[in-house]
Amino acid sequence: MRLAAEGRVAFTHQTAATIGSLHGDLAVLDLPYAYRDVAHLLRVTDPSSPLMRKLGEGLVRTRGLRILSSFYFGTRQLTCDRPVRRPEDLAGLLVRAIPFPVYEAAVEGLGARPVPLEWSRTPTALAAGSVNGQENPVNTILASRLYEHQGYLMLTGHIMASSLLVVNEAVWQGLPKAEREALAAAARAAGERATRECLASEASDLEALKAKGMKVIGPAEGLDREAFAARARELVRERFGERWKTYITMIEAER
Repeated sequence: MRLAAEGRVAFTHQTAATIGSLHGDLAVLDLPYAYRDVAHLLRVTDPSSPLMRKLGEGLVRTRGLRILSSFYFGTRQLTCDRPVRRPEDLAGLLVRAIPFPVYEAAVEGLGARPVPLEWSRTPTALAAGSVNGQENPVNTILASRLYEHQGYLMLTGHIMASSLLVVNEAVWQGLPKAEREALAAAARAAGERATRECLASEASDLEALKAKGMKVIGPAEGLDREAFAARARELVRERFGERWKTYITMIEAER
């Protein structure tokens, strides 16, 4: 991200919370249980939405980065070394969290003790048992072979994430108008395709994890998703409500 802000690369795509390391308010887009479904997520994170116009203007002004498009990047689920169905099942358990306040709050909101840990160290920590679990979309769980160390996958669906394609503003303004228009159209088309492919892969990735031996626990198996959502939302109100009240209201109001 900093390379893009410095103009050393022209384009990159990252999750909202990652870009939030440069412009903090963007991290509001990755709050747990913020969206009703993928369509709601994409309406909120479309660069033309009221919220994104406000956040995008701030990103251009403070960091010199412009948001061109967004796409669905997967829904984060919980894995653990034991079955979990309610928040109290996680009491005292250590769950790896991305070292960023929103993600740490999401893990705490589920009921666990968040352990901020860089991704490169996570598989080793899981194998050694120094953490009990972690959370990621199913494609990451499958590709990283986390099923070798985690026996249970809980469909908590706690963070529905988008990835934002951004361009360095100085590079953008240096392009002719026709090229900017063509790139903006290509960014939208690429985002739509990425969303379709991510959605299509989720079901097959889940089946592949089952075939690898993971026990999947969803609502049909007794997972109380509403209990997780209620607890996480309460923590969000306590920790971020004052700072992001207006933004949260805008997310909830998007139809």
